[in-house]
Amino acid sequence: MLSNPIYAGMIRQKKIIHDCQHEAIIDPETFDQVQTLLLQQSAGERGKSNSTNSSPLIRKLFDKTGDRLTLSHMKQNGIRHRYYISYRLTMTKAAGESSKTSDGWRLPAEPMEQAIGKLIAQPLTSSEFTAAIIKNCHPAKAEQRTETAN
Repeated sequence: MLSNPIYAGMIRQKKIIHDCQHEAIIDPETFDQVQTLLLQQSAGERGKSNSTNSSPLIRKLFDKTGDRLTLSHMKQNGIRHRYYISYRLTMTKAAGESSKTSDGWRLPAEPMEQAIGKLIAQPLTSSEFTAAIIKNCHPAKAEQRTETAN
């Protein structure tokens, strides 16, 4: 209700707000002030993460026993350190057992993500890959594909 421009004597059409002929219930200055406050106090856009540290490998890594690695973190001197740990370590901790006796993996997230990123990017930047892409992208072949698609 607070973001509806109809109360300020305006109407919204898609993303454009137009003046209307009807009388405003609240004055436009108050409406603008409320909109500014709403923007300042909003939590952010829906569906978007506020986190600057995404974890791209979540649900994609498994340890030597096939146990899924899950994300964990700890704070030290105000710095958040992320880790991928074997899921069973979270279960032993929940059961009150010492996780140090378990044989699960504890891997620092950032170096792991950087190493896997380099492994993925390496073949994409190789001269062989570039040559294969260029070889398969002949303009005449592209024209033939577009003609057959129509």
